[in-house]
Amino acid sequence: MQLVQNIKEAFSPREYPGDDCLLLPGDDEGEGQLFFGKDWRELTYEQLELRTFVLLCFTPDAFCYFLPAYLIASVENPDSGLADEVLERLFPPKNDPTRPSFCAWWGKLSPAQKQVVLGVVRFHAARDDSMRPGFVEALERACKS
Repeated sequence: MQLVQNIKEAFSPREYPGDDCLLLPGDDEGEGQLFFGKDWRELTYEQLELRTFVLLCFTPDAFCYFLPAYLIASVENPDSGLADEVLERLFPPKNDPTRPSFCAWWGKLSPAQKQVVLGVVRFHAARDDSMRPGFVEALERACKS
């Protein structure tokens, strides 16, 4: 699938952030252990589907590093709960891409990576007309800024 190839190409230059920079302080419920020392390309859908809570626990650098694995899993398994969780994490709060929690990770993506994320969101939006209103438009605005 071309979208999966686009994800791989856009994120291939991203470097592992280091074990000390993976998780925010707090309780990740043990989900983060899998990711220490891992290349995002090694992670499988089966591993990721059980670890969606960790998306909230990653540092912005770790989130950006592991994001392509989650994007690919969501595209290859679009009807899964994992896809829903990934999309939820991509939503800018209140559809406002200037919110600090969104900017913390979005600002670390290259323009090509932002376009790929937008492509994944459009892919899911085309399959699900119940997606949060204004979400695609908010990401389009974020890609321009």
